[in-house]
Amino acid sequence: AEYMGVNRDKCNNKDMANSDTPVQYFIDLYEKCKTSDDVDVTMNSMLEVAEKEQWSSQKMSQMYDAWAGTSNLYSSQVNGLLDDKTVGTEKNRFNQLVDHLCKLYGHLKSHINILDVCAGTGEVGKYLKAAGFVHVTALDGAPKMLEFAKLTDAYDKTVCEIIPEEGKCHQIEDKSYDVVVATGAFTLRHVTEKHLSTVLRTLRVGGRMVFNCRNDPQKGGCWPALDKRIHELCNGKNYILLKSEYFP
Repeated sequence: AEYMGVNRDKCNNKDMANSDTPVQYFIDLYEKCKTSDDVDVTMNSMLEVAEKEQWSSQKMSQMYDAWAGTSNLYSSQVNGLLDDKTVGTEKNRFNQLVDHLCKLYGHLKSHINILDVCAGTGEVGKYLKAAGFVHVTALDGAPKMLEFAKLTDAYDKTVCEIIPEEGKCHQIEDKSYDVVVATGAFTLRHVTEKHLSTVLRTLRVGGRMVFNCRNDPQKGGCWPALDKRIHELCNGKNYILLKSEYFP
């Protein structure tokens, strides 16, 4: 297998040669990252390899659990990446999402139920809690990530389940949430257009889904296929696309 364009079996690099699995290889790289750019490059390389080798959902969960580890390396690196990318410019994607929800549900913060898809270590939950939202469920397929999410005290419930394609979540009832949020969830080998109808089933009538998705496939983006699926579902008259906005 090739990692970041290098044949691992023939590589003289000691770290790569001694890595038993692709997951361990990338964890070694993440641990060596010193800047947000290092994290960004490593993350994009991981997504590229995961897509090329068709990693299963279970393997992706193992990857993220290992990245969280015992000291929550994932959270510190992702927050650092967000901070560095937004200093002196626009708000990060978490701020954007929560600001939008505040405009829609500012007077209902203590009443609406929110499902945080691919909640990870609870980064979005922290922003939701700070904004005053109190009924939030964290959904993620990586149990170690959810352990850290619980520590944020931002969720009243956590659900460990890998979202099935074109089916139904076993631990979540249909039409049980007013809002579904997803930041960074719609990514290659994570949640894609094939999972969209499953996620939408959790919404009550009149509910809303607010999410973001990268456009660049080189960085894990799956927007073209997701956009097509959104319009297919909307043409079916069950859903309405209220707004689509591009952020550079």
